[in-house]
Amino acid sequence: MRNYSSGVHLLAIINDLLDLSKIEAGHQEFGEDEIDIKYEIQSCIQTVATMARDNNIKISEEIPNEDIFLRGDERTFRQILFNLLSNAIKYSSPNNDIQVKFSGSEDGGIDISIIDHGIGMTEEDLAVAMMPFRRVEMVKNKEISGTGLGLPLVDAFVKLFQGKLEINSAKGVGTMATVHFPPERTFTH
Repeated sequence: MRNYSSGVHLLAIINDLLDLSKIEAGHQEFGEDEIDIKYEIQSCIQTVATMARDNNIKISEEIPNEDIFLRGDERTFRQILFNLLSNAIKYSSPNNDIQVKFSGSEDGGIDISIIDHGIGMTEEDLAVAMMPFRRVEMVKNKEISGTGLGLPLVDAFVKLFQGKLEINSAKGVGTMATVHFPPERTFTH
């Protein structure tokens, strides 16, 4: 079983490298799907549920009743949510809560925020975390796995949607990662 999980981890790293390389070369495929945001958020929460449960972390969601859709690549959107949720779980202490908030923004677009109460980062740490293959010093000293590609990849994916990734973090307090999608990409049925 150990060889299998090592193989899965290696495959994930290779896929992340390929995705980042394609984006940097301008060759990333990007569909124009109609993405059901509520469904995708709930699906990603289910995907990471075992990881959260294993760490005794509860994930709550704050989602509007209105059906709001996003135009863009569904796989890429899922990857954004998965990476941010995985990070929130990895860098949170056991018995903490993670919140997923989905709301309209002032400009008519939408914001999705993932809030944890984990180890947090200083501004200097955040600058390092946003660089590919770089890991924050305090994380290197803990036994938290990672390649240093998660946040740079999320940032690159968000830009494919003409969106913006904003991260507010404080060491010892936690992190709020907010993805803003512009109004041109959002719609209701």
